[in-house]
Order: sequence, then structure tokens, then C-alpha cells
Amino acid sequence: MNGPHRPTHTAWREGGGEQGMHRFLALTILLSALAPWGAGCGTATDVRTRLATPGPFYQPTNVFRADAKLPASLKRVVVLPLTPAGPGVDIASAPATLEPLLIQELGKSGRFELMPMAPAALKQLTGRATWSASDLFPTNFFDRLRDSTGCDGVLFSEVTAYKAYPPMTVGWRLRLMDVDGPTVWWAVDEVFDASNALVANAAKRYHLTNAGKPAELTDPAEILLSPRRFAGYAASALVETCPKR
Repeated sequence: MNGPHRPTHTAWREGGGEQGMHRFLALTILLSALAPWGAGCGTATDVRTRLATPGPFYQPTNVFRADAKLPASLKRVVVLPLTPAGPGVDIASAPATLEPLLIQELGKSGRFELMPMAPAALKQLTGRATWSASDLFPTNFFDRLRDSTGCDGVLFSEVTAYKAYPPMTVGWRLRLMDVDGPTVWWAVDEVFDASNALVANAAKRYHLTNAGKPAELTDPAEILLSPRRFAGYAASALVETCPKR
């Protein structure tokens, strides 16, 4: 006889008898249980997929496009100051809050070179600090903008509704025109109401990608409590309707 048989498993040798083997088996079971979770957390995309609210999602529909693509000549666009154009308790403070978000989303899209114009500069040039696309323009309005800035087009932007407390609401009206016709190349007029389930779903999906933190640490519903983030989602959704290059 060569002596009693000795188990060769590390856990048995180091843990001592049945107690060590039990600890080893418990660890094996735990790792097996965690394996599917680890595989599912492999990428941020996987996490977003699990966290995202199922669709359907809101899609802007009140959109006009003169063509599927912007003309090659429309490269530099003056963005006129955001103009209040509708009722709402918070409408007076809306431009200061919303205008930077619109500029940011337009810049991210890369559709054209942006040339934001301050109200004071616009007033000096045209006699008024704000203009909407429905105004009656002076005959030399577009010529003045082109000669002063070298722009190819003008973007009129208006906020038609704004409620900064839940359920939040923001309404945008945008119109892109060239300075030669002038021809309207893109126009959109939409109100985003967070009490609409489709809007809320789309806002949550946007937030998971744009929150600026890991998806697994992001609560999609946060956006429904943040006027700035919700308005950013709405601006992004509108910019996506603009014809591409």
C-alpha cells in the first residue's frame, strides 16, 4: 500500500478537510451565478440596452425640407437670437436658458458653420434686436446680413412654449433660409411635452447616451426633472430633422 489516498485539490489541501472543500464549492457556485451578469455588462451599449425604456419613441413630424440634402453653397449660417413667440409662465427667461442648447446641438451636427449673432449686433445692423421668420423683412434685410458677416444663410429660431417644472414642456420653431432667394431649406415647428409617454421615452433614451457619466450609473428618468437636459433633448431631436450634407 502506498498510504491513504490524499485529495489533490488545492482547496482541500489549503482549507483542511470538508470545510475547505465546502468553501471551494461555494465560491464556484457564486462565480457561475455571476458569469451571465458579467457577460451582459461587457459594454456601455449593453448596459444602455438593458436600461433604456422600450419604444415607441416620439418623432417630430411637423417638418419641411426643400431637399434631402443641403445645397453645397449653404456653408456659413448666421443664427439669429432666440425669440419668445408664445405663451408660458417661464417664457421671459427661456432664451437665456435655451439658446446655448440649440447652438450646441447645431454645432454637434456639423451641418454648417455657425455664426451666432448677439441681439445688440443685430439691432445695430437691422434696427431690431430680434426677428422671427414670420416678420415682414426690409428689402435689404438679407443683403445686410450677407455683406456684414459673409454668411450664406440665416437661421431663425423661436421658443413657442416653455414650462420648466414637471411635466416639462418646450416648443421650438426653426427656419433655415439662404440669403439669395431667399429660399426656405428647412423648417420645423414642434412642442415636446414630457407628459406624453412617447416624448418621455425618447428623452430617456437620449439621456442614457448624453448624460456624461457611465450608463450603469445613469437614471434615465433624471432628464424628466431637468429643464436644461430636457430642452437639450428637444433641440437635438429637431436638429436631426435638418437635411444632411
